[in-house]
Amino acid sequence: PVECNKMKAQGKRIVIGVGCRKECFASEIIELVHVAMEKSNITISDVEIMSTAWVKEGALPIIHAAEALDLPLVVIPKERCEAMINLAETVSEKVVELFAVPSIAEVAALAAAGKNPKLLCARVSSQSVTCAIAVGEK
Repeated sequence: PVECNKMKAQGKRIVIGVGCRKECFASEIIELVHVAMEKSNITISDVEIMSTAWVKEGALPIIHAAEALDLPLVVIPKERCEAMINLAETVSEKVVELFAVPSIAEVAALAAAGKNPKLLCARVSSQSVTCAIAVGEK
């Protein structure tokens, strides 16, 4: 977390992007968020926002996970997600087929991170959830 403190001091924003299947539970999202944070060497206090893509607007598991983690939830419009396609590092063929973006979690995190976004943690997944972490300039 020392590096994260430097990032915050330098005006950086750290964002968790989340995607999920309809049948997922908030607890599965929260577990995967912790896995991604551990991979990124950050804690929840380093994170400013949880984000998801337009297709997950109103998804109760994501809303409940954001509330449990005490993070504001931002829903990213389709156009902003599409603008992040080239910055994504992983590709889900199913997600491309359904939504024309490579990864809901990655594009949502990148789009919410601010200027010059980059992934701290590319998409990690469980059975029903995906999560990615991005950092950008405020």
